[in-house]
Amino acid sequence: MGFTQTAVAGCRVLNGAPSRRAILVDIENILGTADFCHRDAAMARYTIESVFRPRLDDLIIVASSHRGVFAVRRAWPHVRQLWQSGPDGADLQLLGELSHPDIPNRFAEIVLASGDGIFTEAVRQLTQGGGTVTVLAPDGGCSTHLAFAATRTFLFDRSIVIPCPLTSERIAA
Repeated sequence: MGFTQTAVAGCRVLNGAPSRRAILVDIENILGTADFCHRDAAMARYTIESVFRPRLDDLIIVASSHRGVFAVRRAWPHVRQLWQSGPDGADLQLLGELSHPDIPNRFAEIVLASGDGIFTEAVRQLTQGGGTVTVLAPDGGCSTHLAFAATRTFLFDRSIVIPCPLTSERIAA
């Protein structure tokens, strides 16, 4: 599959296929740390929503370690939240979602907000099966293999993450 950096034009609607998306967020990868407060989580939310413009029927899943549970819940209260402690805990939770056998039949597009290489094989299997997978990852923080396994890849500069309209200052939780 190709590697592109273009604007997201929305979800493709396929004949007979669902038009909803699954947006899976590895918030620690997007923020570059497992130590974040609710304002950081809100900035990540605002950035992802600015790029992908979620619709009411989209499924949004945000994964973190136990350290981010309350920050995510406060910043993103109406999403499905997964958490697991330990090395790659959030990644393993999202991998479980990506590996669900029904996922290609339920969603027209999978959006993965992470650049971690651990997702490469799951993304490759989805795209080889005809699925559309879009990866959003930090520039310099995206596995090359993951980028090429995806249908399309968008890179962003963490230093210019879109500030949340609630505040532009960082406050420790």
